[in-house]
Amino acid sequence: MTLKLFHITEFAESAWVSPEKQREAIHPVMLVCLASLWLTLACNFPLWRELSRLPLETGQLWWLGLRLALLMVFALTALLSLLCWRRTLKLALALLLLLAALDMPLMLSQANFLDLSAGLGNLGAQLRAGVSWQLVGLFVALGLLPALWLWRLPVRRIPLLANLLQNTLLFVLSCVLLAGTWWLSAHDISELLRNQPQLHQLLNPFSSFHALAPEQLSRLFPH
Repeated sequence: MTLKLFHITEFAESAWVSPEKQREAIHPVMLVCLASLWLTLACNFPLWRELSRLPLETGQLWWLGLRLALLMVFALTALLSLLCWRRTLKLALALLLLLAALDMPLMLSQANFLDLSAGLGNLGAQLRAGVSWQLVGLFVALGLLPALWLWRLPVRRIPLLANLLQNTLLFVLSCVLLAGTWWLSAHDISELLRNQPQLHQLLNPFSSFHALAPEQLSRLFPH
């Protein structure tokens, strides 16, 4: 019986990691890029809405928004490249999706966000204070459903050394692009966030991690 069960399990696993299945599975780097774009664009509607209301010309708004979006995408990609391993990637992405989906309705209704440094009691109080059908709907649409889809999505298995090299290259490339975009945008973005401090609170999901960030980064983007 044990031998039969072993053979069945072995067959199922070999079928799952067969070349055909692996070719159909999504590459983890592609998943990281898609998640970064989703978090930046879909889960930051309050930020883009507030940015569109600023008394600036349309061209200026688009140029500022593009650079801000690129900074967020590259920062998320760099962060997720550190977690782009078979046993951690899906969990990290699912948690970020759920956090961003909880933050978004709070940002829409109260210009607030979940402060992860405040403790579970305060997080619960924030959610109870902001609970509404809007919160539930946005949480399901932007967080829960994408997280469930992600969890069931077959992800290509990468050998350990290749995975390490891939993650290193992705991290370095993301950091280079992040640094380059920041070098081109530092003055404008810093001035924008200083003059419009409410925008800083709408950087989803970065705002939730603000208090956990090193002091140098907190000074760069003060509340």
